[in-house]
Amino acid sequence: MIGEAVRSQLHEIGVFLSNDRAARHKQLFNPFFSIEPESLEPTDEELELLRVLTEEYRTSRFQPTEIREKFWGEIANTIRLWKRADGWRYRRLTWTSPAWAPQTGCSLEDLFAAVFR
Repeated sequence: MIGEAVRSQLHEIGVFLSNDRAARHKQLFNPFFSIEPESLEPTDEELELLRVLTEEYRTSRFQPTEIREKFWGEIANTIRLWKRADGWRYRRLTWTSPAWAPQTGCSLEDLFAAVFR
């Protein structure tokens, strides 16, 4: 479970808990990423890596001025993150299958390599 201190750090980098109402309000934030509330807490190193990788993802896809305009179209496909004992997994909001990828967990670096494809 993610504690309040880590939740606050995640909010600062733009990663909201998937059941967090703030993530659903486009005027508050455009949620490219969310994290499952049942996730294990990211370490300090993983939080820093999440900050770097999520910002790189955002800026590699869109110019900052485009983000608000295109939210409901191209970038409404939030990527949900989940840290388990065996590593990280993800799924996209628009996937119809409940499956997470990869089937077995991986490092955060490998996960973002898959997301960037």
